[in-house]
Amino acid sequence: MIRMYDFYRNGTMSIEEFVHFNKFLLKVRQAFLDLEGGHGFLVPNEVYEALIKVRFSLDLLLFIQSVRAYIRIRMEGSGWMVL
Repeated sequence: MIRMYDFYRNGTMSIEEFVHFNKFLLKVRQAFLDLEGGHGFLVPNEVYEALIKVRFSLDLLLFIQSVRAYIRIRMEGSGWMVL
């Protein structure tokens, strides 16, 4: 994600690039807060909806496959929960 904001493609982040990146992260944070409904987490469908809300381009099928293939949450004392 940081590479998206390396506008000069030089492998570093200028203050200008950082400001743009930080604005994007604040929008993502607000989208997540809007959707989490006070329960403190988002289910995968809500994550997808939040990212679309901030105009992050995603294909739904690829997102679902990625969630199933790569996201694993470590649950205390209960092993791995695969989403």
